[in-house]
Amino acid sequence: MNEFLTSSNIVGIDIGNLTTVAYSNLGEFIVESRVGEASKMDEFVNEGDIFGFNNQILVTNSGTFENDTIKFKKGNFLTLLNLAIAKTTDRDNVSIVIGIPAGQYSSLRDEMKQFILENNKNQIRLGNGYDNLNRVRDITIENVFVVPEGYGLKTEAKIVEQCKENVNTYVVDVGGGTTDIAVFGPKFKFLDGDSIRFGLLDLYSETRKKINSTFNVSVSLEDSKKYMDGELELLDENFEKQYRSPLIQKAASRIISDFNLSYPDARTSNIVLDGGGAKKMEYFFKQKYPQVIVAGDVIGQARSLYKIGVKKWIK
Repeated sequence: MNEFLTSSNIVGIDIGNLTTVAYSNLGEFIVESRVGEASKMDEFVNEGDIFGFNNQILVTNSGTFENDTIKFKKGNFLTLLNLAIAKTTDRDNVSIVIGIPAGQYSSLRDEMKQFILENNKNQIRLGNGYDNLNRVRDITIENVFVVPEGYGLKTEAKIVEQCKENVNTYVVDVGGGTTDIAVFGPKFKFLDGDSIRFGLLDLYSETRKKINSTFNVSVSLEDSKKYMDGELELLDENFEKQYRSPLIQKAASRIISDFNLSYPDARTSNIVLDGGGAKKMEYFFKQKYPQVIVAGDVIGQARSLYKIGVKKWIK
């Protein structure tokens, strides 16, 4: 371990199928988990950041979402990982804390750590445009700590204060490709985890089908996300009542049904709803489980991972 390791060298990183979030003591970074090959025209027509990664010139918020349940095997994983580091610290030698779905913790934790360390040296080039990527960062990831997603919530006082003591806690993380369940005993001792093969990308896919069939158009999955999230609006004033709400209710019913079948004792436990879909699902979850606590802070998981790293490495 680097003897000069300080809190400035530590980054907490949460790479999902929809969103990538990083946090350090110097700042935070949030970006969609998709990148595309850049051109000079992207300076004018794309709101994403142009950057260099090794021998490529890429742009954020472009291309398609990669939906892979094993996130570190996505083609854009290393790109997003190194970009997140470069955007949240001015140090080139870093240590990272990163989450893995709780259901994969026992079987894939070591493989994920090994993969990152085997690919730990990469170059990121930042700047002000396609021809001005003159800030070169030679990133070296020296230490990797992999923890089950949801574990870091124990560092978030606002969440812990709402949890009842001496009972189990279920963290339900509604993500892009899956809904991941982490089970913790009293004092957030990690017990087990599992995944429901249904997430926000399924919701956006259903949104696309509904829009395309109703209005005889052909919108992309990426634009369907924007319609569902309110970033784009249809001319139909009844979209919220006739389409958005019923689609969310259908998705929530699917997730709640699977969760209830797998964890029938959840009614007598703490339930923390987290992830990008937490606020969308809140109303429907509370109909079934009134005790639900909503985390829903987009940087919360990355921030908690950073706190874990500081506690682990800073003496």
